Amino acid sequence: MGDEEIGDWGKGDEGDEGDEGDEGDNTKHQTPNTKHQTPNYPLPNDK
Repeated sequence: MGDEEIGDWGKGDEGDEGDEGDEGDNTKHQTPNTKHQTPNYPLPNDK
C-alpha cells in the first residue's frame, strides 16, 4: 500500500510541474506577438 501511495504523490508532483511549463509557453507565445509589432524599427535586443 505504501508503494502505491508514493506513486500517486509522484504523479501529482509531476502534474504541478507541467502546469508551470504551460505558463512559460503562454509567455513565450505573447513575446513573438510584440516582436511582430516591432518590425517597424530594429531592436537591439534582437541580437
